[in-house]
Amino acid sequence: MGPLETIQSGLNNWLRDVQTYLAGKGVVSFAVIAASVLSSISFMPWIVPFTVAAGGVGLNMFRRLTDQWHYQDDMAIKYKDEIGAQLGIDPSTVTREHVKTLAYGNEQEGIEGNPILAQALDRQRSKSWLVFGTALLAAGVTFLLLSTGAGIIAGGMLSAMPILEGVPFIPTIVGMMGGAVVAGLSSLFIQDGLELLIGAKSGISAPSAHDRINAIEARHARGKTVTPEQVFQVKLCISPELEERVVAMTGKPFHSLKANVQERVLAQMDLKGEMSLIAREINKGNIDATELAFILTGQQPIHKAEVEKESTEELAQVAERKPSFTERLGLKAHDAAVERVDESRVVPIESGRI
Repeated sequence: MGPLETIQSGLNNWLRDVQTYLAGKGVVSFAVIAASVLSSISFMPWIVPFTVAAGGVGLNMFRRLTDQWHYQDDMAIKYKDEIGAQLGIDPSTVTREHVKTLAYGNEQEGIEGNPILAQALDRQRSKSWLVFGTALLAAGVTFLLLSTGAGIIAGGMLSAMPILEGVPFIPTIVGMMGGAVVAGLSSLFIQDGLELLIGAKSGISAPSAHDRINAIEARHARGKTVTPEQVFQVKLCISPELEERVVAMTGKPFHSLKANVQERVLAQMDLKGEMSLIAREINKGNIDATELAFILTGQQPIHKAEVEKESTEELAQVAERKPSFTERLGLKAHDAAVERVDESRVVPIESGRI
């Protein structure tokens, strides 16, 4: 994805987020304010808090599911070429259902699952359940508070603010918004607070491998260098045993280590230099960042590595076919001393170099 496409994608995501907010929390806030106003004239006061609570849960879940669908659609767009190649379909026809198919695989059709795609989908589903649970709890608290008159108390405190003294009609209107204040505080401290706490403790809020691939893609589109350490962090997201080794070595997760410490750790753990090779190929433009989801899971080769391997093998074959020093002189290799001369003139092949 080029710089212009990245900018356009960012703007589209921002506009979509605004629309999602207005359709979700924005509507909830408006509904709560309207319900607060109606509560003072309602002949059945319990209907208002119940409506506010139930509506809040429903709209929060709608907002969350919309986010989840958009997330999956973005994955379909980003990985369309790779998914198309893996499933043997036209990349332009890739949908979120194809993402799910490749993420979890299909043993009967011989489709191997992709852990990076599966992790991203699983984490989004877990976030949706977390939002549902916290929204339900916040709704219950809101219903209880509004049923016991907390909205009226909050409205009275608002209307009594010194800044509103002497202003006609405004104190009355502000006083009717007490229910909105109660619902807002309940959402902030209970729903949002619990989401942050549980998300951090469970790892749901941690960046997935897909999220880190997005960050690498955006970094490369801005013309910044992608480092081997950033590529390694993608691999760590789907390799808990590697992360455990890093913690055992340093006492900290890899992402929280200083840059120089990360370099030393990677040098010890990536003996073949694969992370450096992948980063170099991304920086050269030979590999798209989205290909990481398939390279790091073994479903796609590192293009440059394959070329270097083939070149090395060809050179090795040429070296084997090359006549020896004694043969070029027309001598026979019966003498041990002559054989030692031949051996001394052979240059060993190391790391793909002759």
